[in-house]
Parts: sequence; C-alpha cells; structure tokens
Amino acid sequence: MGPRRTLLMHAWLQAALWVGLALVVNHLASTFFFRADLTATQRFTLSEVARESVADLEQPLVAKVWFTSELEAPYHDHERALVDKLEELRAYSGGMLEISVQDPTGNPPLVQEIEQQGVVPVPYRFQSDNRVELKQVFMHVTLFHGGNTQVLGPMSSTATMEYELVRAIRDLRTPAQDRKTLGYLSGFGGPEFLEFQGDNPITKLRARLLERYDLVPVRLGADEGVPDTVDALLVVGPRETVSDRAQYQIDQFVMGGGSVAFFVQTMQADLQRFRALPIRHELAGLVGSYGVRLNKDTVFDVDHAETYPFPTRTGRTVEVSYPLIPYTTNIERTHPMVRQLQKAILPFASTLTLDEELPTGVQAQLLVQTEPSAYRTQGLRHIAPDVFRLEVPGQEAGPHPVAYALTGRFQSYFAERPIPPPAGMDPNDPAWNPDPTEKVLDSSPTRVLVVGSGDFLANNTLFVQNAVDWLLEDEALLAIRSKLAAADTMEPPLPNQARLIKAGIVGVPLLLLLAVGGLVLLLSRRRA
Repeated sequence: MGPRRTLLMHAWLQAALWVGLALVVNHLASTFFFRADLTATQRFTLSEVARESVADLEQPLVAKVWFTSELEAPYHDHERALVDKLEELRAYSGGMLEISVQDPTGNPPLVQEIEQQGVVPVPYRFQSDNRVELKQVFMHVTLFHGGNTQVLGPMSSTATMEYELVRAIRDLRTPAQDRKTLGYLSGFGGPEFLEFQGDNPITKLRARLLERYDLVPVRLGADEGVPDTVDALLVVGPRETVSDRAQYQIDQFVMGGGSVAFFVQTMQADLQRFRALPIRHELAGLVGSYGVRLNKDTVFDVDHAETYPFPTRTGRTVEVSYPLIPYTTNIERTHPMVRQLQKAILPFASTLTLDEELPTGVQAQLLVQTEPSAYRTQGLRHIAPDVFRLEVPGQEAGPHPVAYALTGRFQSYFAERPIPPPAGMDPNDPAWNPDPTEKVLDSSPTRVLVVGSGDFLANNTLFVQNAVDWLLEDEALLAIRSKLAAADTMEPPLPNQARLIKAGIVGVPLLLLLAVGGLVLLLSRRRA
C-alpha cells in the first residue's frame, strides 16, 4: 500500500471518527440535560419550583405554541425563547410534556378555532425608514392537562416567561378544592375590588390574583367573623371608622393563624380644594398591638416625586411633580417580597415606627423606607404643589419607614378588653352575654404586613402580588419573580478615571501592535 493511499485511508478514518464522536456527543446531550448559567441571580436557570412543577406528572401536559413568525425587534426572539423554556421543562418532565409550534396567521379556520379557546390576537405595529406594518399577531401558548386548559399570552416579555408558565402549570395541577381564598375588608370606605370596571390598575391586579386565588369580600361588624374559608385578609384604605366589633373579628382571625395585610394611612387628599383631610379609621391601636405603630403624619419629597395631572384655568391638565406622591428606591431587598422591586410609590403615606421591644415570639423586617430627601410632617392642611417649595412647619428629615413584615405568634389586642357586641347592639343590653372563653388570646404562627398608605396598592401591583404570595406562604413563585431583578448598574467613573480608561482602551492595543511589529522586524533582520 502506497503512502498516498495510506494517507487517504487515514483521512477517511479520521473523518469517520469525528462523525461518530459527533453522534455520540449529540446522543449524550439529548439524554443528559446540562447548561451553565453565570448570571448572579441565575436568571437563565430553571428554578427548583419550575422543575418540581413538571417532575412528577402522571398525565401528559400538552403545550401548543401559537406564534406569528418573523416579528421585528423587540419580539424577534420571543418565540425561540418561549420554545427554549418549554424544552427545558420537558427535559425535567420525564417525557410527559409535549410541545407543538404553529403560526396561525393567515389561516382563518385555525384562527377561529383557537379564538374560541381564548387565544386572541394582539395589535402589532412596526415602523422603519421604508415601511410601516400594522397587523394582528399571536404570541400565545395553550396548556392542556387532565381536561383543564390554561391560555397564556401575549408572551411579550422574555423575563416573565418562566413565571407565567410555572404559574399556569401549578394552577392546572391544583384541584379546585385546594385553591386558597383571599378576602378583602368590604365597606368602611375602602375599595371594592370586585366592583371595579374598565382599564385601571385595580382591575388588572384583580385579574392577576384571580388566576391563582379565589377573591371574596369580607363584611365584618355583625355576628359572624371572617369566614373559615378565607386564608388571608387585605385591609385596604378604609376611610371610615372600623367598628370595635370588626376590629375584634380581624384580631381573632389573626389569633386563629390567619394572615393580614394592612394598607392604611392617616390623611386623604382633597385635590379639588387642595386640602388634607384626616382619616379616622381607628385602626392604629389594633395595628400597634402587633408591634408597629402607625403615625399621624404625612410623607412628602420634593426631589423624588411622581407626576400628577392637575387641571388649569383653561381646562387643560398639566403634569406636575407632586411631593405628596413620592417614590423611593430605598428598599430592603433581602426579603423575597421586595427583592426585585426597582422602586415603590408612596401616595399620601404615613410613617411607621417599630416598637423597641416586640411581643415575645414576633420578628419584624423593614421592607420599604423613604429616600433621605423625604420629610414627614404632622397637621398638614394645605397641599397645593407650590406649598412644598418652602419649608413646611414641623418637618422631619428622612429616611422614614413605610412598610414592615411581621412574623411569629401575636397577642390579642382584646386580651384585656371586653368582646364588642355586633353593630347596632348596646354593650349594656341584657341580651348581650358573650362567652369570654371563646376569645383567643395568643395566635398560631402567622404573618402580618403593615404599609402606611392605603393608595399604595393601586400603584405597586407587583409588590401586592408578592405580598399575597407571602401572606399565603406560597413563596415558591416569589423565587422566580426574584430572578427578574435588574442587573446592578455601573457607577460612572470620575473624570480622571475616565481619561485613564480611554487612554488604556486606545493606547494598550497600539503599544501591543508596536511591540509585535518591532519583534517581527528584529527577527527578520537576524535572518538576513
């Protein structure tokens, strides 16, 4: 056998080995799933709850992706990102997750079929220098499992895809009787969540909560207290006095291990007459008994304020930076409830003070406080925007706490108080003869959230979703939301540092090029 023939045979043999190696590697890659995620928050790695959501499927889970192809930026890679996320879930499902991808655009029978399932196209607009495109597109996925269906979309954010998919899968696998119930205090001048209509933050928040929980109004003050079916209670922005009977029923709900979130403030704004009106809900004592005191003051911040549309004499509205609607980035992100929040808006907020000695067995964590530039003041009356250009009498510089999370075993506010009678009954009525042994004095382990703004809820819906998950001790999804935190921003360099960096960027490559050129010249001369 000649040398040429031997070399040719070796080449073919080497090529065959490389092909065989590629096939083996491809087989191993499909059998053993692996990926590396070097981000600080592991934002591209499936969370443990995501893996668990598909790990023990007993029935097939079918994911049908409906996506219009060839979309322009910023949606050009959304279909691939969605399918990749589903492929990751399939890798942990033991083959129980089935995926199909189809573009229904331009297929009227298919569009009609999936619209009946709840897959509704969304308007899409693209404009460049030479064309304008307006059409209806699909960015959806339908999940089928055990006779149940969940429609997700539009999937317009790659950052939230894992959360949306896992939430839907968990809901599909949760029996209806196991869904938790979230109650809200109805009456006393607070918002009625189930009555809001139109496109506003409350209706959007309600829709998000109803995806995972049952939401019911809770009317207190009569004979019956909080229903046994309610797992957590929201007390949001009461403007009227909450009766002693209602407070007792809230307190006994906490004593029974129920979780409560208080969104309360002590001032409401009359923006027609620019007057501050006191709110006398009388909840300060109840809230204070759990370890946090609600102060009778108001927060304002000239430097960190949201805009508000104020009417002018001509009938038009002007967006004005309004100090009574401050925002803050001063957030304690060690708590999962607020880990991914970039800022919190604090409309007409009151400050909170944590007791120096908390009740035995109670732990507290500060969640949100104002910026140092914020002030608090008491007895505020005039609230026109220009009032805050001058120093307000009695103002105290920040930062000031406005949200606390409390956990542990709480003591009853009514431990040394009589049981109040139902509304309309005189405490001295002979017919009122309560059994004092029915009063629970110490709670089971539970959770209490206190936020010093009743208007906070409508302006911080992501916080509220996190808070509800935390109150109901469903913190698995919080772990996914926490990965959505934006990356830490880089601090700009000082002027001298910037000049050095620029010099390094330009100068170092030039020096290396000169060094290489000099070395080549030196070697060529030696050879000569």
